[in-house]
Amino acid sequence: MGPQESSTDFPDPIPASHPLHLPVAASVAFELLARRWVPQLLFLLCQRQARFSELAQALPDMSRRVLMERLRQLDTDGLVHRLVDPGPPTRITYQITELGLGLCGTLQHASAWGQLYLDASPSR
Repeated sequence: MGPQESSTDFPDPIPASHPLHLPVAASVAFELLARRWVPQLLFLLCQRQARFSELAQALPDMSRRVLMERLRQLDTDGLVHRLVDPGPPTRITYQITELGLGLCGTLQHASAWGQLYLDASPSR
């Protein structure tokens, strides 16, 4: 691919005389994904539903308090659903919602790009 060619779904570049524009929808998506630990949590939940302890083990650098906050916020945002099995014993699992599933492909592409970056970066 040459410098002007791209494998993205972006339209042809606009002339420099036109102002750049960032749609509100893009800003909302970027702000959501910019929250610390959110992409990682969603990536894990795209793989399968998981219990709190499994998520904590998969992300050892994340505090349990922050994990709980992020899961609550993602539930409020409609991206993750908290499932309670009354038991006994009570079991709580988290799963990605249909709305959240829309991000799974994007997160998988980001992961693949991350591998390309690691392979290409001599300092890593």
